[in-house]
Amino acid sequence: MDDLISVIVPVYNVEKYLSQCLESIINQTYKNIEILLINDASTDNSKQICQHYAQLDSRIKLFNKPENRGVSDSRNWGIENCVGEYIIFIDSDDYIEYNFIEKLYEVSISEYADIVVGEYYRYIENQGNFLIHVHNIIKEELSKHDCIDKIFLAHTDIFNFPVAKLIKKNLFFNDFKVSFPTDIRVCEDQFVIYQLYLKSKKTMYYSLAGYCYRTRTDGNLTSTLSDPESIEDIVESYLTQVFDLFLHGYPLENSFPYYSYRTSRYLAILEERGKTNTEISNRLLKFAYLIENGKQYET
Repeated sequence: MDDLISVIVPVYNVEKYLSQCLESIINQTYKNIEILLINDASTDNSKQICQHYAQLDSRIKLFNKPENRGVSDSRNWGIENCVGEYIIFIDSDDYIEYNFIEKLYEVSISEYADIVVGEYYRYIENQGNFLIHVHNIIKEELSKHDCIDKIFLAHTDIFNFPVAKLIKKNLFFNDFKVSFPTDIRVCEDQFVIYQLYLKSKKTMYYSLAGYCYRTRTDGNLTSTLSDPESIEDIVESYLTQVFDLFLHGYPLENSFPYYSYRTSRYLAILEERGKTNTEISNRLLKFAYLIENGKQYET
């Protein structure tokens, strides 16, 4: 019998998009799924839409949180309460192609993979345009360092996102527990996904673009970076990731150009926000010094 797959969908004020998302999940060709809808105290009609679909499909489990605690808390709740062998995260304003879960599962079974990284295409809402950046379907095994390199150096963001991946549930619990940080407002994904790559015994990349990532006018990185309350969270996420990878033996010299660019950019933004001589800016300056000396050492 096919393994049970847990589909975890955080929900918050997405009444405009939620039905399309849920229709794409309940109509998957892979049927042995449980669908966990975690309603994060939505103030629109999202709860009512979830209730409607829960009545239509017994595979749906609806959990209504008493107060809004953010997407990380919702994902953690799903991880703790799901019972599947695998987990796939889907954002409630996105949707997936009808056979996406089945295709990822087939790769996991045939290749004995702990993680299968799928691909996405982007829908630009305010333009009504679809952007497809992958045209050839390939399947390849990636080492732990390959996965980390792709987080930093690849031309696709898919290796940074928790969505569009089939992940063995035990990766979140074996050796040490992996969970999404609830005290970070943005870029919380970056605390988690690289840890799963490091724990995975085998990771496969399957470039089937079966996940539609919706770019909304109210939620892009540029606007996030312009928020003075967000930049410190982004920098904290960045530094935590870098030093954790260093402790796990990842060769940081592989990505010096990336680090130089990101560090310089964040320092400039902190200066614009009047956040020089703060703890976070001083940590960035120390890291910039280490990068520069590392480059000189390499040459």
